[in-house]
Amino acid sequence: MRPFEIVLVFLVAGAAVFLLKGRWPRTGRGFMATALLVLVAHAVLEGAHWQMTPAYAATGILCLAAWKSNGSQIGLQRFTAWSALLLASASVLFSFL
Repeated sequence: MRPFEIVLVFLVAGAAVFLLKGRWPRTGRGFMATALLVLVAHAVLEGAHWQMTPAYAATGILCLAAWKSNGSQIGLQRFTAWSALLLASASVLFSFL
């Protein structure tokens, strides 16, 4: 994996963990803003790769959750967080294969 790919996966995983712990409004949104910047830098500097498609999808899902989150839908937030973790793990697996 390349440096921006590693950073992106860690940011997505970190944001998902913050979403699971209920600390989404402050720290999770900061993680997602940074993840979007890293995603753009990755696409421009290193080029997008098919192995990272699940991580790109996880970034999009978490950005939508950050945009639409009001803190009252805990079940949906947990589903979103676990989905993002699963997608980030799939990207790591695809990159190593």
